[in-house]
Amino acid sequence: MNNYEHIASEIIKYQVEIIGSVFAIKIAEKVNGLKVTNPKTVSVAISGEPKKAINDLIGQCEFLWGKLGALECREASKKLLGLLKEDQIPDKLK
Repeated sequence: MNNYEHIASEIIKYQVEIIGSVFAIKIAEKVNGLKVTNPKTVSVAISGEPKKAINDLIGQCEFLWGKLGALECREASKKLLGLLKEDQIPDKLK
């Protein structure tokens, strides 16, 4: 997995803890270009523009949880953001 896929995986894992794996994975797979390749380990693959996929995943969390959803996504991914250059960080994680 690349850095973006790791970030997406961490966000989804956090959602799994809150709402369970079936629902969290269904929400994640609403994002175009994002596919959960292994539900048990929450491995993901992103095709297309990865920053857009991450922003859209966070958008799904915001739809469910409001601003708190975005904050929780930032928290879930903050340890991985240091692996990206500033211009590579998705807008919703800034």
